[in-house]
Amino acid sequence: MSLNTLLYVYAVVIATISAARLSSASLNFTIQPSDHVVAVGQPLLLNCQARYSGSGSVLISWKNNNAWLLYPANKPWSQLSNHSLYYSSIPAQSIGTFICGASVTGTSLKIIYSRTATVQAAYINSQYLTKSTQCDKEIGGGEVTGPFHIPSTKATSSALSVRNIAFSSAGWYGCVAVNPLLPNQPRNSKRAYLTVLPALDKPHFGVHPTNMIVPEHLPAIMQCQILGVPPPVISWTMNGQSISNVSDRLFLSNGSLYFAPPVNRLYAGQYVCSGTNSAGSVSSVAVFFRVAYFDFIFKENPSNQTAVVGDAVSMKSLEQSNLRLLKNQMMGCTFVMERILIFKPQEHLHWPMSLCMFRLLFKFSPWTPMSHTGSPLTLHCQATGFPLPIITWQKDGQPVDTNHVTLLSNGSLHISTTVVQDAGKFSCIATNVVGSPSVNADIVIYVPPSLVSSAANVTKTVGESVKFECSFNGIPKPVIQWFYASGGSMVQLQQTNHYVISAGSLEIRQITKKDEGRYICRAVNVAGRLESSAFLRVKVPASLDINPVNVTVNESSSASFQCNASGDPKPVVTWFKDGTQLTTGGRIVIGGDSLTVLSTVASDAGQYSCNVSNGLSSHVGIAHLFVQVAPNITSFLVPRLVRLGMSATLTCAVSGIPQPSVTWHRSGVALSVTSSLFVIGNVRDADSGVYTCIASNAAGRESKHDNLTVQVAPSPPFPISATPVSSTVIQLSWRPGFDGHSSITDYKLEMKRESGTYVVLEENISATSYTVRNLDPYTTYTFRISARNAVGLSPGATIANQTLQDAPSPPTALVAVPSNNATAISLTWNRPATPNGQITRYEIQYNAAGSSDVTSKVLSANQLPVLMTLIDSLKPFKRYQFRIRAATGEKNVMWGNFSAVAEARTGEAAPDAAPQDIQLQALSSESILVHWKSVPSESTNGNVRKYIIFVKATGPYRFSDAKNFSTDTSLNFTIRGLFPWTKYNVSVQAFTVQAGPMSPWKQAWTLEAAPGPPSNVTLVSDSQHSIMVHLTQPVPIMRNGIIRGFIKVAAFTNAGLGDTSEVKTIYTQEGVPGTVDDVTATAVNHDTIKITWRPPETPTAKSRNTRSRTTLLMVTRHAT
Repeated sequence: MSLNTLLYVYAVVIATISAARLSSASLNFTIQPSDHVVAVGQPLLLNCQARYSGSGSVLISWKNNNAWLLYPANKPWSQLSNHSLYYSSIPAQSIGTFICGASVTGTSLKIIYSRTATVQAAYINSQYLTKSTQCDKEIGGGEVTGPFHIPSTKATSSALSVRNIAFSSAGWYGCVAVNPLLPNQPRNSKRAYLTVLPALDKPHFGVHPTNMIVPEHLPAIMQCQILGVPPPVISWTMNGQSISNVSDRLFLSNGSLYFAPPVNRLYAGQYVCSGTNSAGSVSSVAVFFRVAYFDFIFKENPSNQTAVVGDAVSMKSLEQSNLRLLKNQMMGCTFVMERILIFKPQEHLHWPMSLCMFRLLFKFSPWTPMSHTGSPLTLHCQATGFPLPIITWQKDGQPVDTNHVTLLSNGSLHISTTVVQDAGKFSCIATNVVGSPSVNADIVIYVPPSLVSSAANVTKTVGESVKFECSFNGIPKPVIQWFYASGGSMVQLQQTNHYVISAGSLEIRQITKKDEGRYICRAVNVAGRLESSAFLRVKVPASLDINPVNVTVNESSSASFQCNASGDPKPVVTWFKDGTQLTTGGRIVIGGDSLTVLSTVASDAGQYSCNVSNGLSSHVGIAHLFVQVAPNITSFLVPRLVRLGMSATLTCAVSGIPQPSVTWHRSGVALSVTSSLFVIGNVRDADSGVYTCIASNAAGRESKHDNLTVQVAPSPPFPISATPVSSTVIQLSWRPGFDGHSSITDYKLEMKRESGTYVVLEENISATSYTVRNLDPYTTYTFRISARNAVGLSPGATIANQTLQDAPSPPTALVAVPSNNATAISLTWNRPATPNGQITRYEIQYNAAGSSDVTSKVLSANQLPVLMTLIDSLKPFKRYQFRIRAATGEKNVMWGNFSAVAEARTGEAAPDAAPQDIQLQALSSESILVHWKSVPSESTNGNVRKYIIFVKATGPYRFSDAKNFSTDTSLNFTIRGLFPWTKYNVSVQAFTVQAGPMSPWKQAWTLEAAPGPPSNVTLVSDSQHSIMVHLTQPVPIMRNGIIRGFIKVAAFTNAGLGDTSEVKTIYTQEGVPGTVDDVTATAVNHDTIKITWRPPETPTAKSRNTRSRTTLLMVTRHAT
């Protein structure tokens, strides 16, 4: 069964309010959730509130994406005390739809649902329509506008306009979009490149060539820059002849002419620079190029000298006698008549040549003037130096345009007629071989206002808006003022809501007739002022100031209509009746704006209209003329007696002008019938009474009346009561109602269960009480009682009540399921099929299988949102039996029967105890056999899957950390790979799903093994008859047992013969050998043996110089 179904059944079961109260109470939403747009991870609040007009508390629940939100623990949402749903950080899976449901606890009202609120995740997408192709525009061209609309998307659009395009406008353009809910996720559009092309222009000089004198030994460049679009082709002529590129005179890419050092003297002459493109051509004035050189030979050259700073040095030279000497002040040096160049003391002054030059000095510097356009301007500049400097001029860092500027012979610059473009920084540059110093002058050009565009005369209609615009040029930028001239006076306009003045425009909003007149636009700056004007004419559309109104008169009376109009031009008024134009004559009188009909008759009634027009607009005023005649009832008929259920026809015929209205009244109460023929079909008791017909119109009123009586069935019994006597019996009683003018003969009783249909219990009951038996416990029944007389059966009177509670049936579908916890079992069950009341509690009894020790647990039903509980504190891996029963009632608890038994085993866990009776047996010097008994069955807590054996060496010579070995479920294990004669600790551990405790450590020794060889064996012979043997026991880790002693031939243990020691050889002292007898070995101490023997009795010369050789072995042996 789904959770929704469980909640619905639960709501039905706990309903306790009667059907009569439910029928009058209502449940409605006062606040419903609204749509939201939110970023994932941000908070969200959804509001929902409902109001119930009856008694009982309203329960609000929420659905997200059609799933109920339950159990808020460890969830991203919470439900506030006012039922609002709050997410502190909404996850992506919750984005979607939300619905709140409202129900009333303790009633059977069905749950109602709010509107569906949609929560959308904030996002930002790159859905740009940026043009992918490049855009080419010329300087000063029109604007470039980017994309501005993305259809069918939730988009924010933007456009970029580039006006007055310049070269600096070229480049890459793109836009950046940012969602305010996602400030860290900007989106960049595709980029588009704007290429700016220069406007078509004929050639003109950027840098004009100038006269030059260059030293022979230095390179030189004759500057020439010619600008234009397309770029001009530059050529040069010398003395009227075209020149071409040669190795020592080259054309540079910028149009200049380069002379390589040393400059050829033959290149001196008159040069002209020319430029040509498709728009035209230009040539410079002729300039002179001269080469400076020495044309003499020194008879005596100066010699090298060394000097200290501060000393005076003389350098002597002797030139040809025809050399002209210059005598003048020089920088740091002076010529003397003896041709001796003397360097005066001056710190850190070094001249790379023996020829000193005059430094450049400006005699006149240009000053910074201010001028008006059209006036002449002269900038004076004069410089001195040797060689004589050449004066050149630049404007804003570029050579001046000689087509507009005149360079005077004295170095001054003259402009005969200044223009705006002449404003800027002019530089005077004096150049000779010493350097190129410059002085600057900033020129400011004031331009009086000039009209660019003027406002035009305008004719507008009242209520419209008009905008006058005018623009002026001038330097500085003119200030624009607006004036209103009318009737010989002129008033300056100020910014208001009516007059909106902005950047050379005047907007007049909601024009009135008073705004008519001349408007003057005045531009003012320091250079002068200028005015422009326009006239505003205001027309007023025709308006219908007074509409004609309906007129009602009685016959023979006069009727008048009035229609007042105004406007400019003055409107014309025309009268019509039913679409036909009227003129004065007979009973019709038209006087300007009025119309009068004299001595009206019935045919004069109709629609009258006035048409008002002045060419700008027209209006129609409509009114009606009504001519009235008093009403008359010509026929009236009302039946006297009518049986219930039959039909009755009432007649009231009338006449009059206008047609009289007919109204009917019953016993003074107005009825909704307005026709002359009143038909009552299926007459009811309420139809009895005095019926009055009233005919009326504006001219008068007339009425007539008569009585109608209806015979009806009786009224329902009242009052009635239903009292529950037990869980199966309800006692009914009632009193008779109105008999319908006929005696009540008997009563009919019907009954139905909740949401069922009525069944007849008794058709004819003469008494006014009845006992209903054999009902179901805690069930609501509705009873309907009808009275009967000679006319028929009355409507049924209903009453509902509920039988008392009884003990419920057992709960069903009890299921026990082990949980993840080995000491708990989860139980689920269904409600009793026959609850017989409101379930208030459940009792669960459980015991271990085969045990009579029963434990009981009682649960409160209202604390169980779902029928499920967890039984804990059980023993692992043990089978338990469970049964459950339910109870109704609070004070008088009625318990039902127990359910069928459900069984389940708890999960496995680690054993509580270790394996028992650990026994160790040394099998060899390298292995130990371990025996044990299994963990007691009551402590295994599951199926033992394996055993783990832990072993560690604890001496005396070998030690190790604990190692573990795993085996199956057998109860013994042989540990191999151990060290001989070593003490080991052993522990065993059982493993089910987890490892249990380890057994206490047990100790055992491995058996002995053959020892290693002795060490440090030495032999010493102290006579010809004896040898002293010295030796050391094997190292401890190689003894493999207890060393019991040493034998003359070999050492051994119970395990066998050990390794022999290294062979040592020694010779006894010389003597006469013979038979050696009585050899004995005596232990001196723990590592020394003394060997003695009886020397030979008869030495043999043949044995002379021979020595005895003895080999010793070591051995260990178990003590017995």
